[in-house]
Amino acid sequence: MHDNFYSLLYPLTMVLMMIFAFIIMSLPVSTYPTEAFARTSSITGTTASSSCKCIVFRMDDIQDDWLNSAQVAVMNLFLSKNQSLSLGSIMHIVGNDSKIVDKVKEGFHKGLFELDLHGWDHINYTQLNENQQRDSLSKANAKMERLFGAKSVVSIPPYDVFNNDTIKAMGQLGIKIISSGPAEEDSFDQNRTIFVANGSRATTTTTITHDNNKGSINKSATIYHLPATIFFKFFDNNKWVKTPLKDIIGNVTRNIARYGYGVIVLHPQDFAKSVNATTFSNSIDQKEVLDLSKLIDFFVSNNIRIMSFDQVTKYGTAVS
Repeated sequence: MHDNFYSLLYPLTMVLMMIFAFIIMSLPVSTYPTEAFARTSSITGTTASSSCKCIVFRMDDIQDDWLNSAQVAVMNLFLSKNQSLSLGSIMHIVGNDSKIVDKVKEGFHKGLFELDLHGWDHINYTQLNENQQRDSLSKANAKMERLFGAKSVVSIPPYDVFNNDTIKAMGQLGIKIISSGPAEEDSFDQNRTIFVANGSRATTTTTITHDNNKGSINKSATIYHLPATIFFKFFDNNKWVKTPLKDIIGNVTRNIARYGYGVIVLHPQDFAKSVNATTFSNSIDQKEVLDLSKLIDFFVSNNIRIMSFDQVTKYGTAVS
């Protein structure tokens, strides 16, 4: 009798296992944690109660009349999911394209879009002196206020490059957050001033602007450094290369464990159909938008909050 029982049970067990495997493999990225996340989830779990455990989506190069269908498609995606998006606008060339301006206004008035400066012009700010940088950022912020009714507290330097003059100019203008790139932060001071969202919610912070040769720059200004941690696509060997979603998830997870947050950078061309390696049409690449949607859903389903830069700075202290 036992033999008959087991002979019936075995094929039934095999069928159930096959059904379970099929279900797991068919789950989308948003509900099926990748290996990268699984490897480090235990690390983030230990810091969840003491850190922000959050992520910023930063979209650079917002401007008039350039791939505006792709720009709006990304904005609409975040609006549809009621999630935050930080927009880096090149202010000299923003304001005449109603498709862009109206969509930015919609998201800003809903409290979802953060208004960030991506320069007055898309130039290397380190080639300007302190006064020139200050005047350029001041002009950019004046236009930001004129267009959208509010000044920005975030600067995303074009090409991610900045120097001590950038920091001094920002401090004088009340722009308190800089988001550059990981390599640029390392070159600046070996990452010593990267903001840590450790959950302390401190109301006072120490000055983090400094010069390795001259010491403290401005005792009254605190500049929070929240650099990009990974790019949705990156430029390599004269072409744009997509970062695999599992690598993005792994990067964010590691940075949450270390700093309490991650920053993913998007560009309009990431979501436009390509003509060749460096040229794009004003047509939306729906597959890329879908992958971004899966990425957002994944983080939300894993209780990683999507925030603005300014919101993240409420969760910790600056590093002196």
